[in-house]
Amino acid sequence: PSFEELEQLDTDRLLQSHFVEKLFSQMDIIASEWGKIHGYLNWQGILNNAFHLRGQDIFTDFTDRPDFVHQFFSNICDVMIRFAQMVQERQRMSGFYINQLSVSNCVMNMISPDMYTEFVFPYDKKIASNFERFGVHTCNWNITPYIDALSRLPNLGYLDMGMDSDLVRVKEIFPKTRRAVMYSPVALLEKSLESIALDLRRIFEDLAPCDVVVADIQHTTPDWKINNLLEMCRSLEEGSQG
Repeated sequence: PSFEELEQLDTDRLLQSHFVEKLFSQMDIIASEWGKIHGYLNWQGILNNAFHLRGQDIFTDFTDRPDFVHQFFSNICDVMIRFAQMVQERQRMSGFYINQLSVSNCVMNMISPDMYTEFVFPYDKKIASNFERFGVHTCNWNITPYIDALSRLPNLGYLDMGMDSDLVRVKEIFPKTRRAVMYSPVALLEKSLESIALDLRRIFEDLAPCDVVVADIQHTTPDWKINNLLEMCRSLEEGSQG
């Protein structure tokens, strides 16, 4: 879409589009065939969606067109909230209780903490305030510079991060949040088992209880290495319980 089209986004029109009708038609089919409409849609995030629509220009817009950025982000936020509430209301009607939304801030580290606080945080906060539980996915990034801003988000039930983050501080600031480390698929492929074990021990000592997410595993990573990682995680978990 052109800059002019993005300026004139119509929330009501978007929510009455063929795409929305098709999704609700699919949910009706699920309900008729299986009853409860299980599932959690990936809503992306404010900055992710803006990046998909605007491309790399969104990063210069922060400086060149700040008013446009706020208008654009506000429209994206409203669509996400209203669309998610519509979908989740239909799911609850089917008997599947859901009242949460997680955002994917995959490119958060491409803007400064100050820019996040000024341009993205207000809309993350608005989304969080409209659901019982809110989650933030940050990919494998170092979230340390953003901890103060993230700590002000309400209802934060989930937060993931990269290993370079200050895990001790994260645990201190987010004691009731379900925490997860995104373990690097490149590290899994290239590191020795001894190095992987040290990484997992550090995660366990600094952040547990937490999850370790091993996503995007490279096709060249041997099964034995994956199985060893899983066994290391089990041993750490069982040791903490014993």
